[in-house]
This record gives sequence, structure tokens and C-alpha cells, in this order.
Amino acid sequence: MSKTEQIARFAEVSRLGRLVRQLGGWNGILVFGYHRIGFMDDSGDPALWDASPLVFEEQVCLLKKEFDVIGPDEIERVVSIGRGRYVLLTFDDGYRDNFDEAFPILKRHGLPATFFVTTGFLDNRQISWWDEIAWMVQVSTRSESRPDGRLDGVLSFLPHERGRTILSLIERYRRLPRESTHAFMESLAEATGSGRHHGDHQEVWMTWENVRELRASGMHIGGHTVNHPRLARLSLDEQEQEIVACKSRIEAELGEPMRYFAYPYGERDSFDDDTRRTLAEHGVELAFSFYNGYQRFKEWDPYDVRRRGLGPNVNRQRFALMLTLPQVFAGR
Repeated sequence: MSKTEQIARFAEVSRLGRLVRQLGGWNGILVFGYHRIGFMDDSGDPALWDASPLVFEEQVCLLKKEFDVIGPDEIERVVSIGRGRYVLLTFDDGYRDNFDEAFPILKRHGLPATFFVTTGFLDNRQISWWDEIAWMVQVSTRSESRPDGRLDGVLSFLPHERGRTILSLIERYRRLPRESTHAFMESLAEATGSGRHHGDHQEVWMTWENVRELRASGMHIGGHTVNHPRLARLSLDEQEQEIVACKSRIEAELGEPMRYFAYPYGERDSFDDDTRRTLAEHGVELAFSFYNGYQRFKEWDPYDVRRRGLGPNVNRQRFALMLTLPQVFAGR
């Protein structure tokens, strides 16, 4: 057990964590970014499974009991007040389990959340590159890759090592220049012996009907581009195309402006001044990144609303510690 896990367990068993939360150990806005809610399977990137439905409901119950959970439409008001502890819940990409698993829990407890949809995934029903990497590794019948120099060494496809291999490959892909990604995927398809994934991903993504139901039930919908590129690596014209086309699809389906946006990948280098200006010019009021997660009111930046992820290894005690001392987890 890590030192952080030991602290988390002690804080909750001793009730010290709850006492600190009641006394108000921090002041500001804490935003959590989820991807998938459900039971981890072989269909995609294992790092995206943030919680089972049971664990997610435990998290929601704790938030409802001890914090003010708000939607993005309330941010301007709470920032102007400049005090208090507020939590936002957000979901990226548009996975169907957001609707099937997370939405009923949120609705049952009366908490708002924001769903950032990648419109191309909903429209085309195709597999994302990260899920395709996971699929190629998971269905491979080989024990390891054949050394050919194109993938920087031998990769293990043994069942107990697949998760680590998938995460390593995804991280490697993320560092590649855009013009090298196709060759990388082709090399991996050959190395795994799995080939490319050519079927649709029909059941993995939400439908626009699902999105409209979320909105009609009081949830918030934001944009996440059309194709999920790292925007800062695109030209100004390309950035504008991704943002405007995403905005147009959402507005056509919902009949209301796209006020909120989440940067794909979300690190500091995934968006730039061109991205900010383009969003502002097209009416986006808040743009969400994906690092740190905790911001004091005096640090507020509407085009860099920081979020932090969770992941399948965040149990109830660790989640409670994040809420107790979010400043400890800043930057992680």
C-alpha cells in the first residue's frame, strides 16, 4: 500500500478527513473529469474506466452530502462571490456508458454534470485511435511483437502484461507528430497480427437522441471537437474547422449555443492562444483543460478551467482524500 493510500485510509477510518472537510480545508473550485463508467473489459483503453457504477454512486453520495455540486452555468456567480467550495463533474468523448450508467445515478441524486461530446464519434460510429490500440493488443494471438525496429523494441502481448503494453503504446502515440500516426498504427497492426479495426463502434458511443435526453433532464452539453486532435498542433484554420464544425453539429441537434468546450487531451500544451481566441470568437464562455483540477478563485481563467482525472484505482478513501486536500493532488 502506498503512502498516499495509507494516509487516505487513516483519514477516513479516524474521521479526521470528514472533520477537515466540514471545517473547510480549502476554498475554490474542484473539477473532476471522467471518461467511462462501468466494468472494465477488453473493448478499449483500460485507463479510461474511471469507476464502476457502484463506486461512482459512492462518489456522488459523498459529494451530495458534503459539497456544493454545481453546473457550468453557475460558475460566473460563484467566482464573483469568491468564496466557498464547489465541485463540478464532467465527462469526455461521448461514450454510451455515460448515458447508460452515469446519467441514471446523477438523475437519482439530483446532481448536474457536463458531457463534452466528440461529434465525429457520434456521427461516424468509428473506433477512436486509443481504443483501436487497445483492441489490437487484446485480440492478438501472439505472445510478443517481432522485433523490426519500427516500434522501439519487443512488446509483450501476454494476458497479464497487456494493460501495461496498451498504456505504453497510447503514450507513445500521443507524443508522435500527426504525420507519423498512420504509419505507427499500420506497424502496430502488423506487429500484433490483428490488422486494423474496420468495423463500426456502434454500441460504444451515445446517439444524438441520448444527448438530447441528457440536456432535457438538466445536464449540460459541451463540445470536444469533431476528430479529437491536439489543437495546438494544428494551424489556425484547422483549429477553427474543428471548433466550428463541432459547434454547428451540437447547435443543430440541441437548438442552443455551444457555451462550453473541453480541449482534447487537456494538457497545457494541447491548446494555445489561437485556440482561446477562436473559442471566444465563436461564443464559447468556458473551456476546460485536464490537469491539476483545483483552482482558487484568485487564479480563475475561464479558458483554462482545470480538471483532474480519476481512474480505476481510485477507491472511496482516495477519492475522499482528494476532496479533503485537493491542493495535495494539484498537478498530479
